[in-house]
Amino acid sequence: FLYSALGVYIPLIVVNCIILGRAEAYASKNPVLASAFDGIGMGLGFTMGLTLIGIFREILGSGSIFGFTILPSAVNISIFVMAPGAFFVLAILTVLGILVVILRILAILVVAVLTILVGIVHFVIIIVLKIV
Repeated sequence: FLYSALGVYIPLIVVNCIILGRAEAYASKNPVLASAFDGIGMGLGFTMGLTLIGIFREILGSGSIFGFTILPSAVNISIFVMAPGAFFVLAILTVLGILVVILRILAILVVAVLTILVGIVHFVIIIVLKIV
């Protein structure tokens, strides 16, 4: 009975409680200024995340954003404007985020390997010059 009366608002209430619970847990263990900045950062982060999901859904689902056509109508994927589209977009953005982290790790490994190689070459040059 309660679910039929509240419907979609139950998940929204649960998410709101999770966000407020996290904010309260942080604020109870940190000073006021740090808690204020944490709240501002969390609010801006959630806003940015929801905006990105909405933009991707609009572009992939309807091919336009704010009335400007970006993709032709033949490319539109109608599921992205429906409720499951948000989950697909979230999955795509999560994969892209993971790929960025992997690429950063690979870049760090490449720099580390090159640094080691330069050190080895430098060591060999010093040894050769001392022999000659």
